[in-house]
Amino acid sequence: MFCYDFTFEWFRHDSESLYKVAQGVEAQYQLANRFRAVPLADLLDTTVFPCVNEVILEKLMSEIDADLADPDRLEEVVEARQTSAWYEKVSSYFGCISQVAKILRFKSQHNGGFHVTEPEVIWKEYTEDYYRMDTYYRHYHNNYQHCLKNPNMDLDDAVKKMTAKVEGLYTNWFLKELSENWKKMSSEELDKKGRLLKVEQQRSFYQNYVEPANNRVFVVISDAMRYEVAKELTEQLAQETRSQISIHGVEGIFPTVTKFGMAALLPNEVIYPEETGGNVMVMVDGQPSDAQHREAILEAANPASCVLKYDEIRDLTRDKQSSLVKGMKVVYIYHDQIDKRSHHDKAAMPAAVDDTLTDLKNITKMIINEFSGTTIYFTSDHGFLYTYSDPEENTKISHDLDSDYTLEIGNRYTIQSKNNGGIDSSFLKPVSMAYTCRDLQGYAAPETIRIKKSGSGMNFVHGGTSLQELVVPVVEFHHVRSDTKEYLRNQEKYDTKPVELGLLDTNRELHNKIFNMNFYQKDGVSANRTAVTYSIYFEDSNKELVSDIQQIIADKSSEDITDRQFKLAFSLKDQAYDNLKPYYLVIKDESGLQAPIRIEFRINIPMSMDGFNFFD
Repeated sequence: MFCYDFTFEWFRHDSESLYKVAQGVEAQYQLANRFRAVPLADLLDTTVFPCVNEVILEKLMSEIDADLADPDRLEEVVEARQTSAWYEKVSSYFGCISQVAKILRFKSQHNGGFHVTEPEVIWKEYTEDYYRMDTYYRHYHNNYQHCLKNPNMDLDDAVKKMTAKVEGLYTNWFLKELSENWKKMSSEELDKKGRLLKVEQQRSFYQNYVEPANNRVFVVISDAMRYEVAKELTEQLAQETRSQISIHGVEGIFPTVTKFGMAALLPNEVIYPEETGGNVMVMVDGQPSDAQHREAILEAANPASCVLKYDEIRDLTRDKQSSLVKGMKVVYIYHDQIDKRSHHDKAAMPAAVDDTLTDLKNITKMIINEFSGTTIYFTSDHGFLYTYSDPEENTKISHDLDSDYTLEIGNRYTIQSKNNGGIDSSFLKPVSMAYTCRDLQGYAAPETIRIKKSGSGMNFVHGGTSLQELVVPVVEFHHVRSDTKEYLRNQEKYDTKPVELGLLDTNRELHNKIFNMNFYQKDGVSANRTAVTYSIYFEDSNKELVSDIQQIIADKSSEDITDRQFKLAFSLKDQAYDNLKPYYLVIKDESGLQAPIRIEFRINIPMSMDGFNFFD
């Protein structure tokens, strides 16, 4: 008990020096090798030595490499270690394990493949389910980049082998099988009509959302924010704001590149590319649609319209920001992080997405607080196809069309003049461009194939017709003000609160210095219930600590209360306790959003050695 108290206090007051000393002991007595011989289950409650985390991670990654890992078990181990000492030093490695668990579970749920017979059905499946794999893969690589930047050399080889396993699952299984089925189901409609007949079109965005609005509308367009990113934005805004919010996917215009997608989001009757000075410009109703002309196109549809760029307005004062939208009915705000940073650095995408989510939430606050806006549409020009591993040579092709008739070529598409005599490609699949009112023919690289092209990266690409590129998100956000009837009627629905923690045990008297206690999370994490980290400990009436401090990360989303229970082991300090005085169990919200809960206890430990003074 003395050793435990001593180490606990050392950890509380100078954890870094304890960490160095513990590492020295590990090296002196080769503890890592000894722990490797211990079953994984016997290590889960051991926290003193840093190498325990490393050995646990080694064992988990070895199971994953041998295809022996169980997703539920992986998540249980990660959860068990999240509150252990030194966790933060290897948290990115555990983060990788957590995402692998999700990837493996997704694989087991869809082991039969993605054999859907109608294009609109597979579209629906992607927007409701399949997109999750893209999210897990992105989160994996976000953690992996942190591992590379702050490497633990004992784990470096193992995490790289695990990454190769993840690449195989995502690229050679998920993308390959999904894109093969999608090609079969969508090719006919794309070839003949250039679009899916039963899916809402990106070209109708202004007509469907902006034009009918009775109040002021803000449209936030984030370049290359694909559907799965917007889904995460929707979930975060639902928790962090008082709002009505929903998301669905519309079909992006072909080719799925910025200048076409940005044009499709403007009011339009006819969109077509025009070659000017060796470059292709996309025209909207006869007008150029590049950045400097978009405001004029919006004003032609509604004179009270303006265009803003987030990078140019974020550093302005509140008064200056407000003056920019005064009297405006339609405000388009353009944002660019994902596309700008990801094309030339294959590792940049996950961090760019994180920064984008932060920016878009800041834009939301700006619109609500500075612009007094209530209606916001978040959307994008196009999605993207991404793999961290470099595409293999057999997934890269040279286009076999006559270059004399080529208007434009990208990594995932090409635009040809139909005057080439009707010669089709042997590899590229035709996509009608009848919407252009020009004699043009589009071609898309099938599945995840890249077209060889100088001067551009191959990891982050778009322009084609994969679901990842073609599904463009539309997030409908309506801020609910606190003085509205809707809020007053449904206050519980809109107010976001942290989940609460309760004590299951009914006994309020302790008879041992080492004991277990059971807790439960009262609500599941949901749109208006957020996860919380709680610190739990005992103190006396003077608020002096009399036990160790344990933690619970209350982040369970299950509706079943039995899945939201926690068991903690406590150790009282080795001192005398007065059974007539009150002591308190404290449940403290680490975020400070809730007042600490204090539950009165009595401590009655008979024959406590500290109750006798042998030196008087």
